[in-house]
Amino acid sequence: MMEVTFLPISVLGIILNLFVLVVFCLHKKACTAPEIYLSNLAAADFLLMCRFPFEVLVLANDYMSSAICKLISTIIYMNTSCSCGFLVLVSIDHYLALVHPLSHERLRRPICAKLGCVLVWTLGFLLNVDVIVYFKAVRDPENNVTECSSVYPSRSHDVLFSVLYSTFTFFLPLCIMSFCTVSILHVLRNRVTESSNTQKVEHRATTLVLAVLLVFVICWLPGQIARVLHLFLLYTTKDECLVKLLRLIRVFSFFLGIFNNALNPILYVFLSAEKLRNYSSSAEHKQQPQDTLPHIQQTQRKQGAPRTSPNQVKKPRRAEVNYCPDYPTGQSQESLEEDRVALLSEVTKRNNQQVVKEKMEKTFAYRRHEVIEDRPFIGEFKKRWPALFFEHEVEAEFKRITTAPLRSKFMQQLDHHSAKLMTIFKRKGGAAGRKIRNIMADLAKNDAIEMRRACVLKALMVYLNEDPEDLIKEYTDVEDNQEAMDQTVLGIFAIKRDGAELTDGLEDVGIIIEGVEVLHELDNIANAVAILFGLMYSLDLSYPTNLTYTFEVLQKLVMELDGKKLSTKAQVLKNKLFEGTF
Repeated sequence: MMEVTFLPISVLGIILNLFVLVVFCLHKKACTAPEIYLSNLAAADFLLMCRFPFEVLVLANDYMSSAICKLISTIIYMNTSCSCGFLVLVSIDHYLALVHPLSHERLRRPICAKLGCVLVWTLGFLLNVDVIVYFKAVRDPENNVTECSSVYPSRSHDVLFSVLYSTFTFFLPLCIMSFCTVSILHVLRNRVTESSNTQKVEHRATTLVLAVLLVFVICWLPGQIARVLHLFLLYTTKDECLVKLLRLIRVFSFFLGIFNNALNPILYVFLSAEKLRNYSSSAEHKQQPQDTLPHIQQTQRKQGAPRTSPNQVKKPRRAEVNYCPDYPTGQSQESLEEDRVALLSEVTKRNNQQVVKEKMEKTFAYRRHEVIEDRPFIGEFKKRWPALFFEHEVEAEFKRITTAPLRSKFMQQLDHHSAKLMTIFKRKGGAAGRKIRNIMADLAKNDAIEMRRACVLKALMVYLNEDPEDLIKEYTDVEDNQEAMDQTVLGIFAIKRDGAELTDGLEDVGIIIEGVEVLHELDNIANAVAILFGLMYSLDLSYPTNLTYTFEVLQKLVMELDGKKLSTKAQVLKNKLFEGTF
């Protein structure tokens, strides 16, 4: 009996799809578009799998009636159609996430996903109205069993239903999925990357994208071929052996289709969703996926935990005046999310800085809640808030948080203290003193203000027994050092031409956080340090443990933020700096 043969695979499919449904039901956060598609896919596959145990029970007890026949057949045809429809939606979502990660984000909103799912369920029902009308229980006197069969009024009606069903459940989905797959592969293939880690990620993503399409073709194409042959031979031949052989082929092809429904949770939920999400998070950057890098944040929000009120989150610790403010009056998380999505298109327009500034100001509280409560990876956050990663917006965000200007005060204070700091540094002895003198020797060749600031900052790190190379990475060739840059958790990269003199300046200066190049073309090292300091406030990042004293001095002595509580090292430096006792 065919139904008994399918029982093992149906039980496996029921377990896997039920597990997926339970996970999504217990997921307290609002579902994203991919999660909505996958949960509906699991629901369609679950209903389809439940049909087999039910049909075995019916046939074993000879309970088959026309009503039960229509119910079972509707479950089969409708949920098969819907399952293919949800596979198409998942493919389109992957396409939008990887090929158009910013410009088409509106189409990946949960409301669009819900409307898409309603459309699939509706079309799935309408496409199979014929099943409800023409499928009936037919008695087979030769074998003394009651079978569920289609009884169409004419051959043309049978052909029309088969053509429509095959078109909307296989050929049209295949065309759409093929287009999405080819487009994704084109993006992956044309992405220039030198990092071996990045290449591995892209290879895994490519393999998964191809596997999704190949599994769909392998599992469903034989059934479509068998359907066409059966339809043709049914009305053209009376060879019983050929008809029986074709029935066996249809049974095998049907098994492949059912196996695909059982395989969907593994292929889409447990493997594809997370891997493709990781790659799409880094689609705008040449770096490895976020899960292979240490996370700078000290605490990670528990998955699925609901957002808390501002009074329940941790308190400011670095003189933040507006640490986690309430949403503006009359605004909700949903309305501010719409403003965030609108920002994605505004940030791509020319001469639009004022509009971007206003929207960034409006969404400030929403962004702070996301930073503090969700603890997002930098790659994901940069994708959601690209406008923040411009110099002027980092300054604006820093001022919203602390009410203090960033670069102007940083440079003014650094220049104000430079002469006295250099005097203090010269009195340092031992190995640290020698390192400081080597750094300061560069000023004899280039006494420009940018060089002076960079030397003071590097010497400050050495004076505090910290290594400036832990923060400032100097390279002459980007390609040869791409992997090292990809592995950088937090740092500033300075690119200088091989053989360049000190007076030639730097070709590029940028900032890397969690392997993501978040800013570049920052002109000089001091400017990069100031912007990085602002980003650490904007993203609520902890100071690196190997540079704790450096950032403490920058915060409390240079920027004068919460300067009353100092470590011993910072207090000693402050005494020398302000009292002149060295």
